[in-house]
Amino acid sequence: MLHLDLHPGNVLLTRRGPVVIDWRNAGAGDPAADVAMTMVTVGSAEVPGLAVRLGRSLLVHSVRKGSRTDPAGRMREVAEAKLTDPNLTPAEAAWLRRRASGRTRQPGR
Repeated sequence: MLHLDLHPGNVLLTRRGPVVIDWRNAGAGDPAADVAMTMVTVGSAEVPGLAVRLGRSLLVHSVRKGSRTDPAGRMREVAEAKLTDPNLTPAEAAWLRRRASGRTRQPGR
């Protein structure tokens, strides 16, 4: 089962532990696609108050490190899919276009 929209905003911290919400994009498929989608969602997001370079790098690195699957082969595909979101800011779209084109330096930038 893939969530396909897993990011900090879709995780509630409860007394019993974290609970993942918002399963409307869920489906079956390659686990690497879910990890890659989380990485591009977190990596491209503009979060007010978050040190952009450090925050993105740290979050994206943490997602990748905590995964049992390698998302590298799916990054371009999910970046292209994420580019269809009409709510992207220009900065978010630019970050995603760099990933979709394969022009990247570090996963968090």
